Amino acid sequence: MSEPPQRVPAADPWAAFGYLVGGAGFYAGVGWLLDQWLETSFLLPAGLLFGIALAIYLVFKLHLNA
Repeated sequence: MSEPPQRVPAADPWAAFGYLVGGAGFYAGVGWLLDQWLETSFLLPAGLLFGIALAIYLVFKLHLNA
């Protein structure tokens, strides 16, 4: 038997917004914690940029890869 076709998620703008805010917030928080622990000042912006880049990648991968 063949497997059923995979369901493509609907292009929901609120889901994309959630990925962007969640990714940016989580990795900015990790960067801030590491900045406090290591006494640096560059990890918060690096974490923020990494979180945004990862979120954009996930949005494209999940919603535009039909």
